[in-house]
Amino acid sequence: MSKLSQGLKKIERGIGGLIPHTSAADRRTQMQATREQMDYYKEQKDTLHKANEDLKAQKDYESKRLHEKQIRALRGSYKRSSGFLGSEAPAAESKPNETLG
Repeated sequence: MSKLSQGLKKIERGIGGLIPHTSAADRRTQMQATREQMDYYKEQKDTLHKANEDLKAQKDYESKRLHEKQIRALRGSYKRSSGFLGSEAPAAESKPNETLG
């Protein structure tokens, strides 16, 4: 190496010591840590969305079950008419009325 090359190399090392820089290994390590954080965030987000979907499905199921229960309770309170268009009357009222005018 020539004296000029050696001198320039010393100057380059001196300036390199003053200017902050990162090596390729440091950048790879930092990038890997960033990827791990992003993967963890995505995993937690997916877990949260799945939990929300499960909760929504459970609420819908309970709501549907309660609604069906209310319908069954209301069905019992209404009297169903028998016969065609409800024309058949109970046995006590089926006799002809003798007080016709």
